[in-house]
Amino acid sequence: DKQLSSVVDLKGGTIISVDGRQHPVDIMYKQEPVSDYVKATVEVALQIHESENEDGDILCFSSTGEEIDEAVEMAENILESSSTTSTSIAMNKKQPRNATCLPLYSTLPTRLQTQPFLPRSNDEVINNTRRIIFASNIAETSVTVPNIAHVIDTGFAKMPFFDPYSGFDRLLVCPISKASAQQRAGRAGRVRP
Repeated sequence: DKQLSSVVDLKGGTIISVDGRQHPVDIMYKQEPVSDYVKATVEVALQIHESENEDGDILCFSSTGEEIDEAVEMAENILESSSTTSTSIAMNKKQPRNATCLPLYSTLPTRLQTQPFLPRSNDEVINNTRRIIFASNIAETSVTVPNIAHVIDTGFAKMPFFDPYSGFDRLLVCPISKASAQQRAGRAGRVRP
């Protein structure tokens, strides 16, 4: 049930405000800064994937397309190597859940950009496959990726910057604002706590 935060009647018109987040969200931080935040993002995503049994996908925010591609490749390599070792596990132990890694950033071809928004295929549903989506800040406000239960935020984004010395606009990787961090955290809490 969606809870209404306010209802106002203005001369025949009604404004209804609905909160975007229906479930509580726990926010956790790393105690110390990490030297390689792409690697740390992948490690945390896979740790959540292995430890969390409930349904829900993982959304990981990164700053550039190159970092996103690197993270997808790194995660797929780790998942591939762990799946080959898990086939030798005894039959009575529970098999690990499958995962699919998907990139999402603006310069991807349209076919790849739409994959995180498509309904899960029958194979994904049958195999209980979790999606791990590595995205730029395009997933922060522009679009809502369905079925997100966990958000991992690097705290960085590519921001436009005008260089007065060269006279050119550039994109720089910078720390995000508190408002952006709250917006990113708001992607979780829509499906379940």
